[in-house]
Amino acid sequence: MAASSDDMFAALVEVWKGQFGEAWEAMAGSRPETNVQEAVPAPEPGQPQPVWYRFDLGQGPGASFFVGSQQWANIGAFILAAAGVDAPSPEDIQGTCAEMLNQAASGLARALSKQAGREILAASGVEGPPPPEDAVCTSIRFRIEDSDQELLLAGSESLVNLLLSFSAGAKPEPTPPTALGAERGRSMDLLLDVELPVSVSFGRAQLPLKDVLKLTTGSIVELNRSVSEPVEVIVNNCVIARGEVVVVEGNFGVRIRQVVSRQERLQSLK
Repeated sequence: MAASSDDMFAALVEVWKGQFGEAWEAMAGSRPETNVQEAVPAPEPGQPQPVWYRFDLGQGPGASFFVGSQQWANIGAFILAAAGVDAPSPEDIQGTCAEMLNQAASGLARALSKQAGREILAASGVEGPPPPEDAVCTSIRFRIEDSDQELLLAGSESLVNLLLSFSAGAKPEPTPPTALGAERGRSMDLLLDVELPVSVSFGRAQLPLKDVLKLTTGSIVELNRSVSEPVEVIVNNCVIARGEVVVVEGNFGVRIRQVVSRQERLQSLK
């Protein structure tokens, strides 16, 4: 018997929940216990409305997945505190939440690609209006420290139709906890040929605009790093290592002396 649209969306939520747990663990160092509640009560009068992020999946128009919450500030602050950032700005919190959700969406797209037998891409999340009123919606609850948190998940009708089109009634299976390591390994294999921009930072400086306008040929800008300090190796605006400058066959190079920790990588994204 073919699966219903509710069954398909419930299976998708289970897959997303597993990917969300992986993303949370990668950024905060521990995996939260989550539970799904299908009944989603409307916010009480006077309460703030959820802030929603939309993720477009596949190639069909409107095949969108929505994640909303009233508690992004708590969620982002907790993740950044685990990375040693004690007083994050609203921009830091927003960027951290978006990064976590994008990681979960990418994992969901990989799982759907496996189910569909073709590549399904997930566009980066965009903060925007709530999902349409006819969207299927559910709730995921979890605790951080002594506080209850909630994420709302909603799927458009076009998304449910996309799921139903993958196979005749087959639904994506949630990744078993024991297989998470193997699944992550297979996912990494798909990324090994992806090229990333790598840059080396010798230092930085801040100058008043009036001084910038005075720069001419021969001007010297003093950086904030001495000649004895290591340079930074940066990938996608994230510091991943430090090292010393060397010359290889007439070209500059960097000998890696230190690979930075996960906490330092998160802090470098500020």
